[in-house]
Amino acid sequence: GGRAPPPRRRPHAAAADASAPMATGWEGTFSDPNHPEGWRKVTVQGSTATITGVDDPGGPEWTVMAALSGPVAHIDFSPKGGPKGIEASLHGGNIRFGDGNTWTRTA
Repeated sequence: GGRAPPPRRRPHAAAADASAPMATGWEGTFSDPNHPEGWRKVTVQGSTATITGVDDPGGPEWTVMAALSGPVAHIDFSPKGGPKGIEASLHGGNIRFGDGNTWTRTA
C-alpha cells in the first residue's frame, strides 16, 4: 500500500484570507489633490495605521496615526498641525474624507 494520504484541508486558511483585504485595503501609496506634488503612504499594524507623507517636493516628511475600525479610520493630524479625530473611509481602494477630499491610490 504505497498510497499517499489525502490532502489535508486547512479550514483556518480561508478565514484568515477573508479578513486580510480589510487591513491591506488601507495600505498603499496615495496622492492628495490638495498637495498634488506630494504623497501619502499608509502602513497597517493590527488596528492602527501609520501615515507618512510629504506635502511638497523637498518638504518635511510627517507621520500621523490612525485608529482603524473596518472600513473607517479616525486620523489624528495634530502632529502636522491639523485636527484630531478626522474620519475617513475606504471607497473603491481610495481614502475618502468627510470634507469630500479623496486620496487616490497610486500603488
